[in-house]
Amino acid sequence: NELPVHTPVCILYPHIVARRDTLTTSCTRRIRLSSMKLLRSVNQFRQLARIARGGTNLQHTSAGVGHTSSLCARGVTNQARKDDTMGRLLAEQLQAIKEAGTYKVERVITSEQAANIKVASEEGLRKEVLNFCANNYLGLSSEPKIIAAAHKALDTHGYGLASVRFICGTQDIHKELETKLSAFHKKEDTILYASCFDANAGIFEVLLTAEDAVISDSLNHASIIDGIRLCKAKRFRYCHIDMADLEKKLIEAQSARVRLIATDGVFSMDGTIAPLKEITELARKYDALVFVDDCHATGFLGPTGRGTAEYWGVEDQVIPLQRFVNHLFG
Repeated sequence: NELPVHTPVCILYPHIVARRDTLTTSCTRRIRLSSMKLLRSVNQFRQLARIARGGTNLQHTSAGVGHTSSLCARGVTNQARKDDTMGRLLAEQLQAIKEAGTYKVERVITSEQAANIKVASEEGLRKEVLNFCANNYLGLSSEPKIIAAAHKALDTHGYGLASVRFICGTQDIHKELETKLSAFHKKEDTILYASCFDANAGIFEVLLTAEDAVISDSLNHASIIDGIRLCKAKRFRYCHIDMADLEKKLIEAQSARVRLIATDGVFSMDGTIAPLKEITELARKYDALVFVDDCHATGFLGPTGRGTAEYWGVEDQVIPLQRFVNHLFG
């Protein structure tokens, strides 16, 4: 069914909260014109969808559609050829992944996240397995006090923000958590991200330019590597926790305006801990900044769970920049 031309503005433009009769004449005219353009686009899409499903009769019920049946059919045919080519290429790639033994099938969990979880089997039954791969290190994802606090927050602040932080998506509870995290880590400020991957993607491009250099551990997490790729800084990679090689790379990067050493605090795949004592010493010697991703350390490493810097006793030493994005809360 075609959308009626008299579709209310509030449906086409849900972000306009004013009633139609309170809008100015010029504003109403512009919205009506935009509505007609949207209607034509919707109807054109529906016409193409009919052809794709095998229909050939086109009924131009909305003025200005202006496409002939042959033109639409030709476009769909060309698109079908492209889809066939892409489908063949994807099928070949998937087959190669399966033959290499790296094809991954999702395990569907039917219980809360925990050390012992229930997963759906191919037979439709639920079986219990031991879970060694979650980031729920302290088991807080199913902690009753946290669940109760989440219920309370839903009652007072609702579910979802329908916006990004800098438009209208920052609530008082965000600022409260950021303040408490800053105090916990003894830092000036904290910025919350939706995920650790996003946090690492958002740091390097902002801080570094083509005049700068980033020196990264060879076994850094993929999110750090992807974040570094987004910036224009010169890239150096030193052998995993090899301080001699790190010093060599720092010397090579001496012409850079800013030198940033990037490392995981705890390397989750190998269990090694970055030697921050030596790293901070080299940073002072060669006037470099230090970036630490403490995802896999915050909450349980160090005497009070403050992570790798506390573990090595270098919280009060020269670490001008430190990133604590973590899996503490599961």
